[in-house]
Amino acid sequence: MEDIKNQLFYSWLAGIIDGDGCFTVSLTRQHNSKTPSLSVWAQICITSREDESWYLKEIVERVGLGKLYTKKKSRVQQYSVVTYQTTSMKDGLELAKRVLPYLHLKKNKCLKFIEFVEYWVSTKSPFKTSIKRMSGVKIRTQSDMLRAVKVACDINANRQTRRYKDKLTYEQWEPLIKEWYPL
Repeated sequence: MEDIKNQLFYSWLAGIIDGDGCFTVSLTRQHNSKTPSLSVWAQICITSREDESWYLKEIVERVGLGKLYTKKKSRVQQYSVVTYQTTSMKDGLELAKRVLPYLHLKKNKCLKFIEFVEYWVSTKSPFKTSIKRMSGVKIRTQSDMLRAVKVACDINANRQTRRYKDKLTYEQWEPLIKEWYPL
């Protein structure tokens, strides 16, 4: 019986993600080191108006992964917004695998997301990572970063939000990555 309840829940959640959710790979330029670099983050997000966000609380409780964030309304916004988002790549990967069988519209994005996060997590060198980072040594290779940028540009290509309107294309990122991560 519990298995059927889980299937129904993840089928419902997949419908929410197909409609209002997203699989995203975020790219952020890091300017705080001696040499420019890129921060890569993968997560699953679902956003709702605060007065209609009851189901996001249900998701956090049932899934056991992620967190809710509230952005209070501003002069421009008419209402506050609540966002459910996974808080680690590992959690994003776990949730993506749980909803994959039930997705329809975003199934291909989910597959790309899973493939990328599995690669990204498996290729991170745990050996002296913090020492390398503190000394300014790049942890990732040029090919790793180009792959991340390619996936991010593919997954985020048709995002409707203002936040993604002016993001760089792969063609714009490529020379920067080659400069920041020489062979």
